Amino acid sequence: ISLACAAPRPQDINFSLADALPDPTYSEAVGVTAQVITYDASAVLSSAASQITASVADTAAAVVATTDAPSNQKRDACAAQQAQPSGYGPVPAPDTPSAFLSYSSFVAAATGAPVPSGYTQQFSNLQASSGAYGYLGFYTLQTYDTNACATKCNAVSGCVSFNLYFERDPTVNPGGDCLNPPSTTTIKCALWGGPVTAGNTVNTGQPRGQFVVVIAGSNGYLSNAVASVPGYGPAQPYGNNAINAPYDQNGYNTFLGSAIFQGAFNAELCAAACTQKSDYARAHPPTDGTPVQTCQFFNTYILYKNTPDNVQGQYCAMYAESWGPSFATNNGQYRGNDHFMIQYSFEYSNSTNPGSPNPVAAVYQARQDILWPGNSAQPFCSSILGYTTPVATTVSVTNVAATVTATSVSTYFTTVSTVVNAKRDGGASPAPTSWTIINGVALLALPSIPLSSTQAPQKRAVSTPNVLTKYPASIITSACSLAASPVTTSVTTLITSSVTVGATTTVTDVVTSTCTPAYKFVAASGTYAGQYIT
Repeated sequence: ISLACAAPRPQDINFSLADALPDPTYSEAVGVTAQVITYDASAVLSSAASQITASVADTAAAVVATTDAPSNQKRDACAAQQAQPSGYGPVPAPDTPSAFLSYSSFVAAATGAPVPSGYTQQFSNLQASSGAYGYLGFYTLQTYDTNACATKCNAVSGCVSFNLYFERDPTVNPGGDCLNPPSTTTIKCALWGGPVTAGNTVNTGQPRGQFVVVIAGSNGYLSNAVASVPGYGPAQPYGNNAINAPYDQNGYNTFLGSAIFQGAFNAELCAAACTQKSDYARAHPPTDGTPVQTCQFFNTYILYKNTPDNVQGQYCAMYAESWGPSFATNNGQYRGNDHFMIQYSFEYSNSTNPGSPNPVAAVYQARQDILWPGNSAQPFCSSILGYTTPVATTVSVTNVAATVTATSVSTYFTTVSTVVNAKRDGGASPAPTSWTIINGVALLALPSIPLSSTQAPQKRAVSTPNVLTKYPASIITSACSLAASPVTTSVTTLITSSVTVGATTTVTDVVTSTCTPAYKFVAASGTYAGQYIT
């Protein structure tokens, strides 16, 4: 089973992936000497293909009370019941659950067992069996032999750990008048596709009718070998932490998405998901010119919720660039009261192309940040570019029907000579010597005054919007230039024809337009005396 999709926030554990799949469960077969479970990796992967390119009864938790009631069923009553496989371990006397749990021979076997070559011991002499990730079945052994169990694990694809223990089982299937038959001791070698730990070794047994199954002398071992993945460098172990990569040196977010699988732990599933994501990206490039980003690095781990035995699946986080162990700082996250935690974490980097910072991708990402309406970053871009948005003018002309009127127009132009007082400490520019009367207002022309080089107007600094602080200045400037676009305004020209009776025809054009203020005149008298006229 698998599911994949883009995370709701970059690199956060995607809780929706875990919610979308049922919790992994397993059933241990009873009445048999061995059970073999296999997983079809290609089927697991194919079930997640669409999300990657775009998101049995559990016996492990049963805890039962032990009783000292001996197995004293009549032989004839139990003879009618189906016989169960006989174990090879000793049966304590009396034949009770408590005697089984305290039997010293089980303690001695567990504490004295050698650690197999290539394995690390996870726990010793517990009174429970493991409920880890990726159940692969069990084998019945004739002796408590850790090396023999390790050999079984080594021969099974996907096996990374095993649990060896003594189990109290009934000699016949409890039922009828034989609800609590005599016991037999089975030595079980259980194989797992994920690590066994003391935290997930919590199955203390369960009742079968009035018969109580209990466990003793339980040891767990984890393989030191980590499977290699073709096309990728050696796995780097991160233990109980996951990658929490920052933005790269260009401010780019290299996280590409995540996926989750259920089955035995298999890093090749993540590698295949990485390849599928890259292939899809190449086949469907962005339409805005953003460079295609491919998956070159992934971090995979076992995700569990609240307790180590509540496994959610194998999680994959995919990236466009490789990140080292110093960035493996995510040790779990909370969602409400639920604590999602990490176990058995590894990273793999593409051996041919581990990925490198892509400034062009960063520019397009910054452009998206600038254009996002809620970020209000465009005024900042205008400031740093010294940029005036170009105006594209659209002119529309409206013709108004001509009217005939009798008009008498008199225009007077009067020049008034004045005596100009000498200016004390005058500058090099010549002073004006005459006033101009326009429609009854006397205007004095003033020369243009150049700005002082020491008093040039200063542009007030504009702070960088938070959304852009992750980018270098060069990326911001390029993104601002990419985000700039012209603004179109409309200017309406109103043409009015006015006809005067007589021999003279006057046509007056009234044009509305936008001008840049230029202060060239000051009023000498009247209502606007002393004020600049534009």
